[in-house]
Amino acid sequence: MTVIMFGRQDGVIQTEVVYAILLQSKLPREVLGYIWGLCNKTTPGQLTRQELFLILAMISIAQVSVLLMLSFCFFFYAVIFRMRNVYSNMKNC
Repeated sequence: MTVIMFGRQDGVIQTEVVYAILLQSKLPREVLGYIWGLCNKTTPGQLTRQELFLILAMISIAQVSVLLMLSFCFFFYAVIFRMRNVYSNMKNC
């Protein structure tokens, strides 16, 4: 629980420390802000332990989604590139 150890002081989660850690996810700030807005319901700008866990889980899902999307893009690019080469070779015959 590194995030909680570094992000808590006197039992209160320090927003600025958690924010710095969330930026390391490499997700766009707009996405992080959207996730924060979805999860931060108890006290605006101050996370509860449960809200922190929810944010971390949602960031993890978002990161996996981005990787999956990139994988599909590369896959379809490879398929289209391959089809284009096959078509070009057929045309030259």
